[in-house]
Amino acid sequence: MKLKRSQVISKGEKRNKVQAHKGMKNLERFLKSTGVYGHK
Repeated sequence: MKLKRSQVISKGEKRNKVQAHKGMKNLERFLKSTGVYGHK
């Protein structure tokens, strides 16, 4: 079964969005643990 190019791209986009979201969460947690985040 061949996927249309647009379908493949949209699948990749979704994965990238999820990855980016996870990255943000991890960064937030890291900054909190180091005490940089939330001390303004």
